Amino acid sequence: MDSTGALSAAIAHHRRGETAEAEEICREILRSDPADVRALRFLGMLSSQRGDVGRAIELFRRAIEHAPEDPDLHLQLGRALSASGREEEAEQSCRRAVAIDPGRPDAHADLAVMRQRADDLSGAIAGYREALRLDSSRPLFHYNLATALRRQGDVATAIDHAARVANQLPGAPAPRILLAELRLEAGDVDAALADCERCLKHEARNRRAIALQAVALARLGDHEGSRALLDLGRLIRFRRVDPPAPYPEVAAFDVALADSLPRPEETPGDGGSAGSSLVARSGEILRGAGGASGALAARFAEAAKWYFDHRPRDVRHRFLRWRPREFHVEGDALRLPGGARTASDVRERGWLSGLYACAPPDASGECPEVELGVPPARLRGETRFERRAIALEPGRLLLFPSYLFHSLRSPEAAGTHPVITLDAVPE
Repeated sequence: MDSTGALSAAIAHHRRGETAEAEEICREILRSDPADVRALRFLGMLSSQRGDVGRAIELFRRAIEHAPEDPDLHLQLGRALSASGREEEAEQSCRRAVAIDPGRPDAHADLAVMRQRADDLSGAIAGYREALRLDSSRPLFHYNLATALRRQGDVATAIDHAARVANQLPGAPAPRILLAELRLEAGDVDAALADCERCLKHEARNRRAIALQAVALARLGDHEGSRALLDLGRLIRFRRVDPPAPYPEVAAFDVALADSLPRPEETPGDGGSAGSSLVARSGEILRGAGGASGALAARFAEAAKWYFDHRPRDVRHRFLRWRPREFHVEGDALRLPGGARTASDVRERGWLSGLYACAPPDASGECPEVELGVPPARLRGETRFERRAIALEPGRLLLFPSYLFHSLRSPEAAGTHPVITLDAVPE
């Protein structure tokens, strides 16, 4: 079989989900011809898809040595570099793709994404507009342009682009959610509520749609409907965490837990102002973990089952009427610098979420505080919402529905304050 036939066979294996077989065929092609650009490209794409971006970068660079004027290779390299956190190199690759083929819309769009990540909103918007000039039919280009315009403050134009995507993809939740948020910001609350209802029609347990629905109902004066979703008194619970073996007490468990978390990156703080970024964050640190992290995940799973068994019964309530039959636990590690605040948001992965603060690293005795129930100012307008500020405590898990807006504030004490966020994610 020649290389063209072999590559066709590899593609057929990949379409059937037989990735290992597809990769082996590509390696066999490269053993015969190390300069086969098609095999290098395809093997690089397969490596990217399974998360081995280092290998993908190597393969794309080898392919570029033999086909330096291929814009697709530079784009693929840029995406792999971006996935590995090497944004400057990624941008250089995208710029090279644009220089080779200025009429390629996805090259302009990729470059715009990188400009947006770098907070160059003007550059990002210009890039998305050029991509749309070349191909106005791509929903993702409109969606990304809407997010950039929103950040720049041009909400009206952002609504136009978000509405186009929502109409093109009526069953997709993300465009409808973005449109609802934009309309809340613009004060068109009736339309925002309708967007939430359309989203929930397709995805009845969408966390963000439930949260936005509660906000819209409150802003329309339907306090009974909003309070049903934001009834903090019956939705928030604490659950004690007994220290697992071999830890004799909570303090020892917390020390082991804090030591097991990722170390903070060297990131300058902003003096603790509202909306400051987290020092470090690590997705899914608890899934399949052992030691102290695994013990906390197990304790949270037990607490989640207890919560579902003991919460109020209400078949009219989107959250209270459904209990996941199966779920797994995911978590993030947060290390908050003294005086830092996180932005108010929902936990979209989980159905039930939890917060656990390790014992304070100093003698102040203060743990971070969580504020529950209050949406960001841009969404709430002039409407007042019930605010519940709760100080986290060592040895106790705070449990709440994942759709509740929440933010964290760390005490002013120096150093970092470890907090672990957990989610019961339905299977």
